[in-house]
Amino acid sequence: MIQLIKIIDKRFFEEDDKMHIDVYKTFIILAKNLSFSKTAEQLNVVQSTVSSRIVELEKHLDKNLFIRSKRSVELTDAGRVYLPYAEKIIRSEIQGLEKLKTMSLYKDKLKVCNIGSIYREKLASVVNEFYRKFPMYQLDVEFKITETQVELLLESEIDIGFLNRKPVSRKIVVKPYMDYYVTLVAPIDYPLESVISKDGLALLDIALTSSNQPLQEWFDEIMPKSYRPRLRINSTIQLLEYVKRGYGCAFLQDFLVKREIEEGRMKEIKIKGVKPLKMSSYVAINKSRLNSEAVQSFLSLIPEFDDHQYNI
Repeated sequence: MIQLIKIIDKRFFEEDDKMHIDVYKTFIILAKNLSFSKTAEQLNVVQSTVSSRIVELEKHLDKNLFIRSKRSVELTDAGRVYLPYAEKIIRSEIQGLEKLKTMSLYKDKLKVCNIGSIYREKLASVVNEFYRKFPMYQLDVEFKITETQVELLLESEIDIGFLNRKPVSRKIVVKPYMDYYVTLVAPIDYPLESVISKDGLALLDIALTSSNQPLQEWFDEIMPKSYRPRLRINSTIQLLEYVKRGYGCAFLQDFLVKREIEEGRMKEIKIKGVKPLKMSSYVAINKSRLNSEAVQSFLSLIPEFDDHQYNI
């Protein structure tokens, strides 16, 4: 398998004898649905065209990508290994075409990825200001979990990411963004005292976000092993909305619920003998884009950073 990957690595980076982009598209679609007829229908071509494109790619790689029989089609080991490389070629093609289109309209394109909770309370105003002050840049904002953002940064598919864990890579410049605490909160009229014992946690109807691994580990430490949250959701913002509607209690970021508590819509519940979980967030920049004017302009608008923090 290692030797196979080395062979594909070598062929992927060769500059000569490149295949037509339609061949890669055909391979990817066939790899997903494992049907020549369905692939032909999806591509609006005859089935013989699908077959010839696959044969062409297999000759180019000198590897069989599919096991064919009268009743079924399956990927070979080589096919499974090569699939992400083919997908990368298609992504690069799309990005290149998008870049060419952008050049005629804008000076540059900035792609920012973030977590919903940080965006809502911290970055939305920065995005609005950037949009108003820098009309020469196209702005693309997406919401992804930390793990996905790191993958996109490594593939140079985004320029800036806001993460809840610190990645380690020479391709990414990482700086601390802000520290915060996770606190237990409930609607203001929830029948619960403002201070409870640790044993009392097991009696509560607690909702939990399912997209934060450090929080999950801390939660497992302080709760009885048999406890299972009634509600799990992978959106912190939506979790906050559920709590406001009366779906029990939840552990949420202090900056996210500060206004709700101050304005009397929610209350904080302290737990005797349990320290609030302290967490950190980070800003991560694609190193190859660090000194671009678009990236520097965006970073200059974030009040948590010094003006010269990112100059290298």
